[in-house]
Amino acid sequence: MSVTNLITSKFPNLGKESEHQSITNAPYAHRIDTGDALPVAQRDYRRSHSENAEIAKEVKKMLASKVITPSTSDWCSPVVLIKKPDGSFRFCVDYRNLNRVTVKDKFPLPLISDLLERFQGYKYFTTCDLKSGFWQLPLNKRDGSAKKTAFQAGGSLYEWVSMPYGCVNGPPSFSRLMSIVSEVWKNTNRMSTGFWRD
Repeated sequence: MSVTNLITSKFPNLGKESEHQSITNAPYAHRIDTGDALPVAQRDYRRSHSENAEIAKEVKKMLASKVITPSTSDWCSPVVLIKKPDGSFRFCVDYRNLNRVTVKDKFPLPLISDLLERFQGYKYFTTCDLKSGFWQLPLNKRDGSAKKTAFQAGGSLYEWVSMPYGCVNGPPSFSRLMSIVSEVWKNTNRMSTGFWRD
């Protein structure tokens, strides 16, 4: 079986063309463990009409792509827009209050020096970049993790279906997913590793 066939048979959603997309068959779901903490609900920030229009545009896209859904959660965090160098905006949610009550995940993050050492002796290299990588990882619905990601926009409440950026355990959770995905190479003479960057 070719490498391409092996990968596409294990990950049939690979290569879907969409600006945003929700992956529902990932081998792992992100959890937000807040122990016995009470729900954190923070008021939205004041912003300009143009910023609200930008938020509405992003929410519409994310609803269409099914990475968010309407919510009835007791949790709520405010949206922030970060201006990029090109003048466009990055849609973010301010999860600082949620992060304060979240139990920290200690899954190890890869070190570049370790990865370079592991590459010794290999002749061919390739990379695969997951578009909106965190959104490739679904949220655990059964334990209420999705409800904890709720945010308000345009007078409505939404929650994430996929792991949002800004959650304290996003990097270790994504590293865990990459570790699971890399298992496909375990019994071959090939080496695979996951690495994430901001």
